[in-house]
Amino acid sequence: MKNRLTYLLAIGGILMASCDETEQPVNETKQGTISIQVEKENSMVVLETKIVTKPTKEDLTNFKIKIDTYKSDVLTTEGDWENYISSKDLDEGEYKVNATSTMISKTPVFNAPRYQGASDFVNIVDGKLSTATIACTIANSRISVAFDENFGDAFKTYSIEILRKENAEEKLIFNSENTNHTTESLYGYFESEELIVNFIGINNADEQVTKTLKTFTPNAKEWHKFNISAVATSGKIDFEISIDDTITEISEDIEIDPFE
Repeated sequence: MKNRLTYLLAIGGILMASCDETEQPVNETKQGTISIQVEKENSMVVLETKIVTKPTKEDLTNFKIKIDTYKSDVLTTEGDWENYISSKDLDEGEYKVNATSTMISKTPVFNAPRYQGASDFVNIVDGKLSTATIACTIANSRISVAFDENFGDAFKTYSIEILRKENAEEKLIFNSENTNHTTESLYGYFESEELIVNFIGINNADEQVTKTLKTFTPNAKEWHKFNISAVATSGKIDFEISIDDTITEISEDIEIDPFE
């Protein structure tokens, strides 16, 4: 009995040694590299064709990058980077690259448009370089104000303030100090939400005149141009909206009486 047990153990040891010496399959993941190119598309210029420019390296540092792919028919995020990356090694498959120049913020700002875009799905092949091109367009709305040269004849000081209805403390002010006559010197950028446009001025009798001119909700890529002119003792405000190179004009006459 003892000899039989020893024989069985010996056979078992030989089999185990044979398994250890068998070469195990290596699970190699095939990878390719995706190159990321971001372009900014200026699609809000009045009556001009679209202009596509490549951002400078300084511009690109502000871009956030997100890469999506389908896993089991569900769109999932493969990676999310706070700072711009120019390329990334990825497993074989199809990927879409998203880019945004700044994080979404409801706080209005001067001269800081938010660009956003996404590439088509790009097929990544083992050992090859694939390029994802992202054409970013302005993702918030632009507002500008221009005062007529004669507006100062009726008002000593004057300003247009545009504020969020949700939070009146967050606003942008266009006035005689920071806005040139007849041309826009500042661009205000707002997210798509309800805004209030107020006029505040001091007339020649040192009386304050305050009026709410308009309440509206701008959409992304819209350029609202407020052209304010003064005639005699009243002022006139016109609205002109530009959307993707096609101008939709909305003219609205508002009497601003300096003594009312």
